Amino acid sequence: MPGTTGTLSCAADCLSFDLTKCVNSSETVCGNNVIEGNEKCDGASLNDTKCADLVPGTTGSLKCLSDCSNFDVSECVMSTPEMCGNGVLDPGEDCDGELLSGYTCKSILGPGAEGKLKCSYTCRSFDLSECTPSETCGNGARSFNEACDPNEENQQRFLCSTLYADAGGSRTCTSMCRWDTGTCVPPEHCGNGIFEPERGEECDPALASSFADRTCAGELGPGADGIILCSSLCKISYAGCGRSDTCGDGILQNAANDVNYHETCDTDMLNNKKCSNLGPGYTGTLKCLNNCTGYDFSDCHKE
Repeated sequence: MPGTTGTLSCAADCLSFDLTKCVNSSETVCGNNVIEGNEKCDGASLNDTKCADLVPGTTGSLKCLSDCSNFDVSECVMSTPEMCGNGVLDPGEDCDGELLSGYTCKSILGPGAEGKLKCSYTCRSFDLSECTPSETCGNGARSFNEACDPNEENQQRFLCSTLYADAGGSRTCTSMCRWDTGTCVPPEHCGNGIFEPERGEECDPALASSFADRTCAGELGPGADGIILCSSLCKISYAGCGRSDTCGDGILQNAANDVNYHETCDTDMLNNKKCSNLGPGYTGTLKCLNNCTGYDFSDCHKE
């Protein structure tokens, strides 16, 4: 039919064509579940496209933007590697099932923390959901083992705009003294399928090409594998990356001297931190976690 677009299919009797999804190209309607004109997708119609087609190595729920201009990959997540869950600590894994590399809730959160430490679904980080808080969490003063404190007086730090200038709402400081940004409201331009670094975006979750050329090795250092992800706040996420070969070389490489590395510590290089930095009366021997992302408080205690 001249002047029409849409989806042509075969009638049930196989004797004719089904024209019900053919529409006038000048009458493109976003939201009718029919891909028309310049639409990349429309509602539930995704043109047989999956997360892995746009962001290699991911799975999850691919959606269409509300204006049908592009795909929304914000719910695409890294596929769990086949070796994760095999009960063996394979290269790049910090844990696997019940194998936790000797770590406990106290190791990661600090003195006083108890409960059951679990391994995350990627085997590259720990799940703290069944841990109890450390002794210092909740006292209103943020210690160096904490990202935040639920009772701290500086409420400005709770505003999502401190994390992203255009974001609305307030982030939550959990009982583990870690930030939860799930309550932040992304700015309207984030997720529109247009990469706008001039507005503070590091990527756009609806535009895979805005972060497809960034790799874990390029961001975290040689040897880091996995997949770079884009958060709902248009910020690069390293949650899908494994540690680099530089972790464990005894050289502290971080944003202070190399913006491509993100090590908090490295073996005996502790950035001048000690157990005493937890507060008055704390002593013991501070160590570095084996993935170089934080400190190991196993031997820290209060006299």
